[in-house]
Amino acid sequence: MIMDNLKKIKFSKIPAIVAIISLLLTFIDWHSYGYYTFMKFIVTGVMIYYAHYIYIEVKKVDYWFWILVGIAILFNPIIPIHLGDKTLWGIIDILVIGFLIGVVVKFGKNYK
Repeated sequence: MIMDNLKKIKFSKIPAIVAIISLLLTFIDWHSYGYYTFMKFIVTGVMIYYAHYIYIEVKKVDYWFWILVGIAILFNPIIPIHLGDKTLWGIIDILVIGFLIGVVVKFGKNYK
């Protein structure tokens, strides 16, 4: 019974909102490298949360799951991936924001 409750995950939009705000803040040019590391922790954690939700609750390992895993790997702060170009990261940030909105729309309302 306890293990069943531990496995059950309730979908929340709050992690997506926090990640979107942290990604949008990267477009302000006053951040230090420390902020980008902090933002990567946030984005990686959010991607893991939603990938875990899809795996446990939706019981599907489809493209939504694998894109979340790919974004988590790309943004991981432990072994950072250096793309070098701030413009490229800006494009990736916008794509990730769009993807997070898609996750919330797709799985946010009683997904069946």
